[in-house]
Amino acid sequence: MSKSTANALAVQPVTITLICTDFPGRAFDGCADLQVGWGQDRTVINAVPGDSIEARFTTELQAKQRPDGTVDFRSPLVQGKVGARFLYLVWFDAAAPQMPIRRIKVPLHDLTWDELQSGQIVAHLQMRGPDGSPLAATPKPSHLQWQIESRSKH
Repeated sequence: MSKSTANALAVQPVTITLICTDFPGRAFDGCADLQVGWGQDRTVINAVPGDSIEARFTTELQAKQRPDGTVDFRSPLVQGKVGARFLYLVWFDAAAPQMPIRRIKVPLHDLTWDELQSGQIVAHLQMRGPDGSPLAATPKPSHLQWQIESRSKH
């Protein structure tokens, strides 16, 4: 088996941290206690208030390099089809957590295998949309910037 074929079959853990800032506040469209957290199977986990100064959402995923060089991700938080995987952050009212108000779709498809080998994956995400409301849909590059932080050598 060639080295490239072996790499294509390798699965490795990857930690992704979303550093979220610029929150819109707790009140929105009749909602008095807006919160946001990871969306997982119709539930929200690790929620924080909508008026947070900063929040960090961290999760571990399994990454696998595909034969075409792209990366596939798996975890209970990962959603979407191969080649279009993503994570959801879900906005909801604390009074009705089962009723999402909006979702932020954090795409994973732009991350490369080389980046995953290079270091810690961090995304900086502004949580307020251009109109001041809670961010929704797939963020534009002005609201989501990926960063690869080099692994420290011990």
